[in-house]
Amino acid sequence: EVVNLKADGQGTNDWGALTDAVVVLRGGTLTLGGSVDVRSLIVLPGSTITQATAQAYPPADPIGVSASDRVYVACGGAIDVSSRGYAPRVAYPGATVPGSWSAGSHLGEGGVNANPAGETYGSVTRPRENGGGAYTLARGGGAVRIAATRLLQLDGAIRANGQSTAEGGGAGGSVWVEAGTLSGAGSIEANGGNETYYSANGSGGGGAISVEYTTLL
Repeated sequence: EVVNLKADGQGTNDWGALTDAVVVLRGGTLTLGGSVDVRSLIVLPGSTITQATAQAYPPADPIGVSASDRVYVACGGAIDVSSRGYAPRVAYPGATVPGSWSAGSHLGEGGVNANPAGETYGSVTRPRENGGGAYTLARGGGAVRIAATRLLQLDGAIRANGQSTAEGGGAGGSVWVEAGTLSGAGSIEANGGNETYYSANGSGGGGAISVEYTTLL
């Protein structure tokens, strides 16, 4: 069964009824609030899957797609949770937030204008955390997990970049990929956001990317 997904503003997707379906996003942006299970996911050109912006507490789980067969992200399609992580002056619970006009941190430490630096946190091998926000304006990147039992064909992009602003950058978020076979000419990013005007404020720290596969084509 092939089912066309409804993008934001087009209605509601009944994910409980789609666990054995091939689901296709043909255009627009689809916001997920958690994890979904399908047979296969296809993200076509001009289509984007993203997450709702992270709240401070409780710690936000990543959005996730678990496919019993395959995930295909076409050139021009994206799973993009950039700027969907923690808000300014918010980080993972228990982590120190950045001082005045400083950038957000995650696995990498953000630029420091005034102490303290944002405290680093997170997992290298099983990343699930959103990126930390800067002192002002910039959100961190969000978090996404993709599990494709048979194949991940990535010709588009998976992004979890921090937000770039004139007053400092948010930290990169998390991308965790598990695939039986990994193929394609696309990209995966979890970069810290740039400071675009006041150079003393600094750019966001880098996020985390973990990619596990059995076969690489």
